Amino acid sequence: MSTIDFKQLWQQQPTPETPDAREIIGKADAFKRKLRNKLIAGNVLLLATSVFIVWVILHFEPEYATTKIGALLVVSAIALYVIYSAKMLWLVKAVNPDEDLQHGITSLVALKKKQAFIHTTVTNLYFGLLSVGIFLYMIEYASRMSGFMAFTVYGLTAIWFAFNWFYVRVKTMKRQHRHMDDVLQALLSLQKQLDPEKEM
Repeated sequence: MSTIDFKQLWQQQPTPETPDAREIIGKADAFKRKLRNKLIAGNVLLLATSVFIVWVILHFEPEYATTKIGALLVVSAIALYVIYSAKMLWLVKAVNPDEDLQHGITSLVALKKKQAFIHTTVTNLYFGLLSVGIFLYMIEYASRMSGFMAFTVYGLTAIWFAFNWFYVRVKTMKRQHRHMDDVLQALLSLQKQLDPEKEM
């Protein structure tokens, strides 16, 4: 069997070899929907943030060039992340294991590679641009504060970035990798049950 049509399989009597086919495909579909919704929500939030930043710069007309450069770097970081997230959305759309298991597995492997690229290269660039942008943006406003207050604001911002980089980012990446690996392994196991001669 070169391709496995689950719509036809589900109409047949269940066999002892495939008792959990519906559950596995349901898990893959649920993962796909959840990931798609997260990507869409994240992109909408990031785009709204970019619009707000541009509005602030145009409305308040900062005096320092560093403020404008900082805002530009932040918007660039957001644009970079949104572009790659949008590419992931196309890969998520291609994951359809209920129609063709082999194609679903291949699409999920491609999605996993894209996710790994985003979690490393894109996220590093995003955080780098965002950090530099925010610190440049703050110079104008920090210059109007006392030395202690400016130090406190910069210190708290640095702690916030460190917390996001070393804890939130790592925890999120591990959770997403684990969920994707679970779904992929379940689909590969199902493929092996249904077609033992088929190899990835």
